[in-house]
Amino acid sequence: MERRAHRCVLIGAPEDPHLSAVADLVSAPLVVDVESLQTNSLTLSAEGPLLTGHNGWTPVRELGRGWIRRLAPPGWMLGTEAHTRRASQQAAWLAMLVSFIRTSEVDWLTDLDRLLIAENKLLLERTAQAVGAPSPKTVLACSPRSAADILGTDWLVAKPIGPSSFLADGDYMSTPTSEVSQLIDVDLEPEPFLYQHRVEAVRHLRVVTVGAHAWCFSRTVVDDEPIDWRYLDSAHTDFHWTRSTETEAYAVALAEDLEIGYSSQDWIDDGTTTWVVDINPGGQWLFLGDRSHEITAAIARWLTGS
Repeated sequence: MERRAHRCVLIGAPEDPHLSAVADLVSAPLVVDVESLQTNSLTLSAEGPLLTGHNGWTPVRELGRGWIRRLAPPGWMLGTEAHTRRASQQAAWLAMLVSFIRTSEVDWLTDLDRLLIAENKLLLERTAQAVGAPSPKTVLACSPRSAADILGTDWLVAKPIGPSSFLADGDYMSTPTSEVSQLIDVDLEPEPFLYQHRVEAVRHLRVVTVGAHAWCFSRTVVDDEPIDWRYLDSAHTDFHWTRSTETEAYAVALAEDLEIGYSSQDWIDDGTTTWVVDINPGGQWLFLGDRSHEITAAIARWLTGS
């Protein structure tokens, strides 16, 4: 008797372009996140989870492999006041999705626990040291002055360690990577940030890994651009595929050490050394342009076991 292929499961919003690009390459995936879960019916028991939607009941044991893109769409909690009934309901939906992920027998590209661990930015330097990859000295501190005192210089950058987006005066804002030398004499409310030795960039690299495979893309720094290239509109269209065998090997080693099947990594080339400065276990890749379709295909191949 022919063995029936198991469906794969994608955790994320159907309208997410990265998720939909992968979904287009696999057969009838189950797509669910904390928001869409509210229009389905999920039952969890010792016998195993069951999920029902427009296509009827799907025993989770019939699901094979899975990929966690995002548990919830951006801004899902936006406008929800703490300690309200709505906040309690949203927490319950999130808890149910997490229970579904943890109790199913799905083989995840990146396990939920490993995904959450990899998002701990302070682990980057330790992991880089373990595999021999160059990484800037890093500390967590509650003020720019404390960080400068500990690291012995104010030639540092400050990065948020939690969600970088927030609502201010009705507008959706985000906190960029900032120069500490511009913050050190400013009267700021104490708040923990991640501080790193600043690397003067000649090129920015985005290295994406899927399993043992890596793709490296680069862009040359232009005059007077912000430290955080994400706030430069042109930066989202001028990355190009390149080859950097050593950096790609380090990137795969970092992902393997963190036990994450997918990673999106930021590296900085200062003209002499290439430094890893960030690892995101669920980051974007479609904006990278040429050959980024190979990354989409690699995720799809892993999900289908082909």
